Amino acid sequence: MNRFSISALSTAAILLASAAPIAIAPAKAAFSFNINFGFNTFRDRLGDRGRWVHNAYWGEVWQPSDVDADFRPYDRGHWANTQEFGWTWVSDYEWGSIPFHYGRWVDDPERGWLWIPGYVWGPGWVVWRSNDRYTGWMPMPPDREFLRGDETYRNDWHQQADYGYRDWYGPQYDENRTASMWVFVDTGHVADHDYHRYEVSQPDEVRRVISQTTDSTRYTTVNNYVVNQSIDVKTVEQASGHKVEAVPATTVVKKPELVTQVSEGKQTQIEARQEAPTGSGKPNSAPPSTQPAASAAPTTGTGTEKAGAAPKEASAPGSKPQTNGASAPSPSPAPTGNASNAGEKPTASLLEYYAVPLLLRPTW
Repeated sequence: MNRFSISALSTAAILLASAAPIAIAPAKAAFSFNINFGFNTFRDRLGDRGRWVHNAYWGEVWQPSDVDADFRPYDRGHWANTQEFGWTWVSDYEWGSIPFHYGRWVDDPERGWLWIPGYVWGPGWVVWRSNDRYTGWMPMPPDREFLRGDETYRNDWHQQADYGYRDWYGPQYDENRTASMWVFVDTGHVADHDYHRYEVSQPDEVRRVISQTTDSTRYTTVNNYVVNQSIDVKTVEQASGHKVEAVPATTVVKKPELVTQVSEGKQTQIEARQEAPTGSGKPNSAPPSTQPAASAAPTTGTGTEKAGAAPKEASAPGSKPQTNGASAPSPSPAPTGNASNAGEKPTASLLEYYAVPLLLRPTW
């Protein structure tokens, strides 16, 4: 594992504009300390929040426990316009600091949403679409470069209508299923904490909005950190009728010690991919697991649906789960034919944690 110093910048100012260059002022580190970082770090920190399994398509993947049957990544939380990183996802889940800022999510038709580890931190790894009225996002899928170990972000998603899903899973991934991965809202409400009130919810309306919007995904690197410029702040302000303040990232990033520089993440992924190689998305493309056998995380649900998948009565291909209020939590799924157990309970190797001042310690 690599050991390196992680710094969180708190006073840099980023000017976001669609046609203007970014200006960022140098800043002193708010704090700096050393941690162990790599696949085993993720494995330990997420182990009691879900289940690690070995998937024949993707290799070592993680699924959260205690989530609703209609779980969808980047759905429970909100977007904050930060000074340092642009649009940054603030998750409502306690475990969200890793899976929503590292790696990629993929919607497996049998197992539901799977998280594939990655090692370059981002403000929120999603694909964006927009027009003069709507703005939408969906979890960024694992493209070829990511799976090969090159985690440089991609900004040309307009060239793939199905985002690779039909290549992986076949024709069952029709436009209805693809549409179910998207969240679209009126642009003026992108920064709202309660943006769901303004979400386009009907499947046929979602498909219509997809056809009327264009890809606006735009990530860049500033001072060795990934910055999300996908939505022009001025456009949101004009649509909302009020100013959208840029806030210091330290006010919304729950675990700043996990914010890493691009160069550090790329160096880490070289070793991490040796510990846990990925597949290519094709059946049986993942190398055999080298990880210890999995132990399922404790759950509070009593149902049998897989986490993040539609309930059995609404699991037909292309359907989108519909809920009225909160759903009962679902337990972590048992492995199916294409996957074998690969995970373990987290270990308590946290010397670095106790070296941090009390007020800065993360909780998990």
